[in-house]
Amino acid sequence: MTSALATTAQAETLKFAHVFPADHYLWTQGGKVFAEAVTKASEGRIAFEVYPAGQLGKDAIAVQRSGLAELAMVIPAYSPDKLPLSSVAELPGMYASACQGTRMFWNVAKPGAILDELELKGQGMRVLFASTIPPLKIATKNRPVGGLADLKGLKLRAAGSAMNKTVRALGATPIQLTAGEMFDSLSRGTVDGALWYYHSTPTFGLEDVLNNAVEGVELGGGTLLYTISTTAWDRLNPEDQEIFATAAADAQTALCEWLDAEESRVRDDLAANHDWQISTPPAEEMEQWQALINDVTVSWAKEIEDNGQAGTQVLQAFRDSAE
Repeated sequence: MTSALATTAQAETLKFAHVFPADHYLWTQGGKVFAEAVTKASEGRIAFEVYPAGQLGKDAIAVQRSGLAELAMVIPAYSPDKLPLSSVAELPGMYASACQGTRMFWNVAKPGAILDELELKGQGMRVLFASTIPPLKIATKNRPVGGLADLKGLKLRAAGSAMNKTVRALGATPIQLTAGEMFDSLSRGTVDGALWYYHSTPTFGLEDVLNNAVEGVELGGGTLLYTISTTAWDRLNPEDQEIFATAAADAQTALCEWLDAEESRVRDDLAANHDWQISTPPAEEMEQWQALINDVTVSWAKEIEDNGQAGTQVLQAFRDSAE
């Protein structure tokens, strides 16, 4: 392979690593869209070798810092020791759609913003674009949730600190599972349901396993950063940096719009063709739900502060980024 980022005149092949399957939507609708746009805009001078499924290693930050790959898809929840502040975008009560959450996350993670200065730059990465997933719903098997009282005693799949805190705050018990373990766990009764996304349901074959959902409350969601190492970025010439930035902005918008549309499409299909009962919390309980959710964000900030980091400052910056 030619030396990556050698000169403007030479063809450049950059390695792009991620932990997802090659056909995962966060690649096909996000990373791939970006990579193809860069290759097209550079008239083929810049190409990418893609390494999915953790082929270069499961720790995307380490893969990028070591130089094994110039670009990576970084999941803050998978690196809580390295990116504790970046988990702010996973918290509940912050955004109502993927596009709203993505704009907010980008505003605090972009070069020069608070997360970049306090955390990301120190990990040797520069964010090209960001993504948040549409807010989670409470999905259950044979246990409708009409209100907070119905959550007592339920075992709900959660993944990551923010989800665990949210499940506990609402009175249920979090069970740490991967999405791939959901089918067997629901079948065996290990869990009663999950904090879940509609669009993930057909991916894991759960259309006719889960059958109830509660929406209408912002329960937070997963996040992702598409990054390039600062070393690789600094070696790009200004023209190519502009190509990357333009492609990244377009890919960020395309991905969040696809996510919001897909969430809505699958929701309608589940209700119409799989007999899902979809409800919202009782109106008289909404203030109580919101208070419990707010407690999660306060707890998150305090925990970060107790570890000597700027949790309250980052939380406020994230909230302000909605304006």
